[in-house]
Amino acid sequence: MITKGTRVTTPRGPGTVAYVRNLPPTYTMPEAVSVVLDANKGQPGYAGTVFRADVVKQTCFHEEE
Repeated sequence: MITKGTRVTTPRGPGTVAYVRNLPPTYTMPEAVSVVLDANKGQPGYAGTVFRADVVKQTCFHEEE
């Protein structure tokens, strides 16, 4: 299960999940995932890139905070 803080790989490179938007009516299946890409992390005002949930792959559980 992908949750906030999970390290993932996307079509645009690796990153950390900022939030997950789930599908109604049960809100148990992810629809989209916002990922803070490692390559863009230092850009001012960058909060994340949204991807369809089916293209985001988990690489490990959670990034150390």
